[in-house]
Amino acid sequence: MKTVYFMRHAKSSWKDGSLTDHERPLNKRGLKDAPLMGKLLKEKGMLPDGILVSSARRAQETCRLFTEMADYDPASVHTEEMIYENDYDILLQLIRQQPDAWQSLMIIGHNPSTQEAVNALSDQFFDKIPTAAIAAIQFMVRNWSEVGQNRGRLLFFEYPKKHK
Repeated sequence: MKTVYFMRHAKSSWKDGSLTDHERPLNKRGLKDAPLMGKLLKEKGMLPDGILVSSARRAQETCRLFTEMADYDPASVHTEEMIYENDYDILLQLIRQQPDAWQSLMIIGHNPSTQEAVNALSDQFFDKIPTAAIAAIQFMVRNWSEVGQNRGRLLFFEYPKKHK
């Protein structure tokens, strides 16, 4: 059995128009929501074996705040350039390449690819994946290479406003 946690980065700031999309930081709400989600997953006892995170600043900050609150080992976090500005097919390719010793994986990325992946891989459909939301999908497979479309079951869908 394998589990993928898809997390959309926390709310980002559009305040500084001189920054590129890749350089945008989190805003005040994002700085509060990312650690909240780390605390939530830690309390559920559902921390992933590994985390793949987009290279974008807002995703990196989300990951750092999440992992600090969850007391998660930063050595298990890997920046993956391909997550930034890519689609569901790339995310699926990354999932299928992970070490089979891992039973769970988190991907911290962006919409629309996060939403596309959750909708394609799980038995649920979401019109919207809010910022800092986490969708956990479980697959009844032994190897990551077996993960595929419509093969997963949604375990939970958590987002910050649900806990405020």
